[in-house]
Amino acid sequence: MLDEQLVQRIKAGDNAAFTTLIENNQGKVYSVAYGLVRNSEDAMDISQETFLRAWDKIATWRGEASLSTWLCRIASNLSLDMLRKQKRVVLVREIVFAPGEVQRGPDADILSAEQKAELENAVAQLPEEYRHLVILRHAGAMSYRDMATTLGLSLSQVKNRLLRARQMLKRSLTGRVD
Repeated sequence: MLDEQLVQRIKAGDNAAFTTLIENNQGKVYSVAYGLVRNSEDAMDISQETFLRAWDKIATWRGEASLSTWLCRIASNLSLDMLRKQKRVVLVREIVFAPGEVQRGPDADILSAEQKAELENAVAQLPEEYRHLVILRHAGAMSYRDMATTLGLSLSQVKNRLLRARQMLKRSLTGRVD
């Protein structure tokens, strides 16, 4: 079913259509929330609040972005609000970056854990605008276009900021200054 049709059915009071909206998007909404708040219970609360807000504000959806992108933007904003209120630092323990070459041998697990901890620290040190993009890209598996829509940025801004974030991470992880 197309987003426009689903929204029309929801506006008409079709509860089954709203259930379909939730079922189709709950995984992605939770992933974005969890990727930012790093706490399962908080992510569940944010997911619930996202769908409550969607129910209340469905008439404001303009169709410029997909429903899933609109929902992820709501979840992202709620997550950032929670973090600001709690003044928590976002850790990125679950972000999986594509490894270069798989290492073999008894030291591989130790090295991998050390690399992961170093990466977590480096991402945590990024300025918020860059950290947020890295998390949405890798934990939320969002496309550049979806990130642009979610954050209200242009596609080129998203690409440029991600490039800067990756350069900062590279400098931090290699100890290089370009």
